[in-house]
Amino acid sequence: MAESTTRVRGKLVSASEAAVIAAVHRQTIARWIAQGLRVHTVGRRGVEHQIDTADLFDFQLARARADALGSADGMSLDEARRVKVQREAELLGYELAKLREETITVEDAGRVMDALIDRANKRLEALPNRLAVLLCPDDTPRARDLIRAVVSEVRDELKRDAATLDDLDDVGGEAGDGEEAP
Repeated sequence: MAESTTRVRGKLVSASEAAVIAAVHRQTIARWIAQGLRVHTVGRRGVEHQIDTADLFDFQLARARADALGSADGMSLDEARRVKVQREAELLGYELAKLREETITVEDAGRVMDALIDRANKRLEALPNRLAVLLCPDDTPRARDLIRAVVSEVRDELKRDAATLDDLDDVGGEAGDGEEAP
C-alpha cells in the first residue's frame, strides 16, 4: 500500500474516524484499504492511517454503483473506476446518437405508433365495402356483414394485445415520460 501523492480534497481523518463516518466497523475500513481505498498517509506504530474523506466517499460511491450494477465482491477501486469510465463512454455514445438524431423520445415513438394505428384502422374500416363487391357481387350486403364481423374480431384482438402491453408498461414504468428509445 502506497501513500497517496494527491492533494487533500476533503478532510484527513484517521481510519477509526473513517469507520465512524462510514458507519462501519474499523475492520471494514481495513478490508476496504486492501480492496483499494486510497490511504493518504500510511500509519506507523501507534499512528493510524490517514484517509481523505473525499476518497472515502468516492470509494463508497463506486461500491454502491457496482452493487447496483451487479456484484461488487472483490471489486477494487481501480476496477470500479474502469466500470465507471465504461458506463460514461456508453452514455457519451448515447448522447452523440441523440445529437445525430439517431434516437427519438418514447413520446415521439408513441405518436408515430398512434398515427400508424389510426391509418391501419381506417384501412380496416374500408375493407368490408371494397371486398364485398369483389368476393360476392350477387349478395354484397351479406358479404359486407361477414367481412365486418371478421375485421371486428381482428380489431378486438389487437385491442386486447394493446391492453396487455399497457399492463406491462405499468409494471416496467410509464411510457412517454421523456425517455429516449434507440
